[in-house]
Amino acid sequence: IPQSINTAVRYAMSGRPGAVYVDLPAEIINAAVEREDIHFPTAVGDPPRPQGDPHAIEAALRVLRTAERPLVIIGKGAAWSRAEEELREFVDKVQIPFLTSPMGMGMVRPDHPMCVAGARSQALRNADVVVLIGARFNWIFHFGLPPRFARGLKVIQIDITAEEIGRNVPATVGIVGDAKMVLAQFNEAWTDNPVKHGETDWIRSLREYALKNQTTIQPMLDSDAVPMGYYRMHREVRDYISEDTIVVADGASTMDISRQVVYSYKPRH
Repeated sequence: IPQSINTAVRYAMSGRPGAVYVDLPAEIINAAVEREDIHFPTAVGDPPRPQGDPHAIEAALRVLRTAERPLVIIGKGAAWSRAEEELREFVDKVQIPFLTSPMGMGMVRPDHPMCVAGARSQALRNADVVVLIGARFNWIFHFGLPPRFARGLKVIQIDITAEEIGRNVPATVGIVGDAKMVLAQFNEAWTDNPVKHGETDWIRSLREYALKNQTTIQPMLDSDAVPMGYYRMHREVRDYISEDTIVVADGASTMDISRQVVYSYKPRH
């Protein structure tokens, strides 16, 4: 049993973390044994962190260099790998606008100048290159398909699970590896081959769109209507909680609108 539990913990922590099922037969559960007859193996260590192919890193930087409307999408894989420091360095160096999945929120602060959460639909629809970091093209991101995304979209995909590379949308450059390690490789390679976008017409247009959206929802945030609407409810929550609060949101409009109003400032919160 100790060896089986050790193996289960290793499986749960390695690669893409997830649940593991251990089945113990009834005769084992009900049996009695002497403690000295049990061997307790050494606890499992930290999971391995594979790096990406250096040639793929260089290829990704070449694609980024040609991008006119690049976008970074940050997912839970980046959060699980605790890649926040490397991710912030990457965003600061390359100066690319970013969005997050719900579980990727807080990996870079929502008040970072490159955060375009307020112009999410516009960013997804018009990006010509997407850097997908530990995120999946699932229902949250409309499976990466038109009309929510542009036809001919180029994708630089970083994922620890090889089977995820190219799912729904072929990867222009697929990099299998741990997000923390791969982003460190990006940052190191960037020193020799810098790619920087910064204050382009693209980011300015997204900020204008975000401001327009904010103007649209502001009356709902301030509404005194009875019964209370979603936006006003979330505003009250947002104004009350601290930056260290762990936020759990689910249930259709409750979750959807919370992403626009209630912010996560710290990783895995």
